[in-house]
Amino acid sequence: MKKLLHLSLLLSSCQLFAQVQAFIPPDYAQTATILTTKGVAPQLAVDQNLHSFWESEALLPENYIYTPDFNAFHPKSAPKVISENTAFADADLNTAVTFNKKNQDAVYGHTFKLLQAVESHRLSIKTGNVETVKITLIYTDESVFLANILPESQYSLVAVFPEKNKLVKQISIESSAPFQLFEIACLSRKPFVDYTLELEKQVSIGQIYSRHFNGETIEEIQFLGSPDAKDWIILGTANPNAIGLIPMVVQQENYSKYFKVRFIVKNIDYTKASLWELKLFDKNGPYGSVPDFKANKQPLIERIGLNMVWGWGQQSYSDELNSQAGWRQFQTIFKKLRLYHFLYWDIPKPGISAGYERMNESGTAANWWLNWDREYDFLNEKGFDILATLLFKNNTFPDSTWPNPSQNAYAIGYDFASHFGRNKYVEAVEAGNEPWDYPAAFYRNIADNMIRGFEDGNATTMRLPAAFQATFPAGSFNDQHNFIADYLDHRLLDKLNALNIHLYAYTNNKNGELIAVAPEDPRAELNGIRNMIRFRNNFASGSEVWVTEMGYDSDGGGEACIHSNCISEQQQAAWGIRAVLRLLKEGAERVYWYFYANENTGSYLHSRSGLTASANHNFAPKASYYAFKKLMDVLSNSILAEVVEESQSHSIYSFEDVLSGQKFLIAWLHHAEDPDKGTTIISEHFKTTSEYLVIDGDPRANWIKTTTGSSRKLCGYPTIFKVNP
Repeated sequence: MKKLLHLSLLLSSCQLFAQVQAFIPPDYAQTATILTTKGVAPQLAVDQNLHSFWESEALLPENYIYTPDFNAFHPKSAPKVISENTAFADADLNTAVTFNKKNQDAVYGHTFKLLQAVESHRLSIKTGNVETVKITLIYTDESVFLANILPESQYSLVAVFPEKNKLVKQISIESSAPFQLFEIACLSRKPFVDYTLELEKQVSIGQIYSRHFNGETIEEIQFLGSPDAKDWIILGTANPNAIGLIPMVVQQENYSKYFKVRFIVKNIDYTKASLWELKLFDKNGPYGSVPDFKANKQPLIERIGLNMVWGWGQQSYSDELNSQAGWRQFQTIFKKLRLYHFLYWDIPKPGISAGYERMNESGTAANWWLNWDREYDFLNEKGFDILATLLFKNNTFPDSTWPNPSQNAYAIGYDFASHFGRNKYVEAVEAGNEPWDYPAAFYRNIADNMIRGFEDGNATTMRLPAAFQATFPAGSFNDQHNFIADYLDHRLLDKLNALNIHLYAYTNNKNGELIAVAPEDPRAELNGIRNMIRFRNNFASGSEVWVTEMGYDSDGGGEACIHSNCISEQQQAAWGIRAVLRLLKEGAERVYWYFYANENTGSYLHSRSGLTASANHNFAPKASYYAFKKLMDVLSNSILAEVVEESQSHSIYSFEDVLSGQKFLIAWLHHAEDPDKGTTIISEHFKTTSEYLVIDGDPRANWIKTTTGSSRKLCGYPTIFKVNP
């Protein structure tokens, strides 16, 4: 019976996965016909596995000789370069011409003038000789190149490398003794190998994702498209040394039925190219089109939150904090808090009760001093709503340490919700943060039972799973296995109040480095909200979508940010607001900024995402802190009512205060440069505005009277315009 149940769970998950595939934006490479026949395993370049690859054949030293496109002396090359139709230029290394008569210069050999001058990146010559064979090339500028083939090299294919960027018009091959010439071939262009696809239909390719690490033997990688496999245009280029899956946005419109990756190889023997993975999308990339806007009746104060930890990182309960840092610093900005609730602070291992009801006297089962009630009750009193994130992973609670996973998970969920939910300390709870190191089937079981425990413990406490993404199936994009269809059983979806996702505006640049980009960048992983919205619409229509982590790393507050995805303090202020509003506009019910403060460590991923500096610098506010404060000072009670304009260059959203009825426009430019950089935008909607406030992270920023007319200067900072009644 258990085996049948296990099989049923596997089938239901597989069926869900198959259905999900239909809602992932199409990857044109997946349905294409592979035209490449040479090399090893061409199918491995489009198999959704980043760790398998196609490897080309080696064009050099020999294979180019048999190809008219590379060998100018090939009998089928066009246009014809040599007039001789003979065995030493027949693309056959085993046929030969013997020179056993002296010419007018009293030597053995042959001189031939080319029908047209050609480039020669290498000459490949095979001879049978007892004396040195002398090779003489004459260029169109009358300069001369000399090379020798020694007797010890006879019957071998010898490579000769003439001067680059010169055209050869005549070649002489001579020796003082009779000799055989088996072949002479001319590599007349830079050598390259192609990986070619015929697409299912003609499309406009807008984004290319490729994993193409090759090393120093590849000079350049080109992506080419063609409607007919005859006229090719270069859609972009890639760095051969980049590691990882690299996205590229195609700038020019194209209509491609055929696509190829061209590897221009160095003129070195046995050089091969490899292609690890290739994905082709339209202009929206793997994230698909922007969902239709739907107005949300919740004001921003209910939709924008902040990530924090117990005691605001100050090693004491919040009610003991006397400085302006901590809850005082954020009380007037955020109402929604997401707090990391370490499960290993509560229990030493699964199967043991935390003893929450005894915290006031003896702490939890794992920590005698810990009283979550004290922390949560105080934060509630100060006006905060708590989303508690139960932190547990395989490296803290290995799957082998759960005596009875189903029963243990249910007990954890029930104990937590029945205590914190019924006491109204916690508004919502997540069954894990990023437990992606668990086997997917193990977490599915844990989540199903823990969520059921939450529901039975207190049905009014909102229930979320851990954070997953809905864009890339496991292994197809990176080595993180966090695809939502793998980790959640479809029967669990009806028990959830919200789906959970972490989104950052990160991408890999052409060199393979992780960088932060503006939220409007089509490569930004932030766009994964669209896939989660589609997943929700199709499989969990009763759930909201919460982005429980989103942020940028920047310098500021006296702390440097020096890792690859760092941006400036000013960009964090501008892009942070833009990213939050964009996510809300595209359908996220809530967005929680990560993090309230920098970590008091060195500079590494996520350590500089705070709205303030770390404790090392007394939590000094950064420009982003003041930007969020200004935004919420004006719009905390406002709903996002309408997307007024959204173009390649700018966005304009409309807000309405639910208490006063006052209407606002908020507008910004999409560029990724210095946020101060501005330009004038014309919109009829500006005619009704009377004042504006630039949210530039300056605490002294104030309202400024607008001029009449439809022109307004916008910049990278969001600007709030007050609309006349």
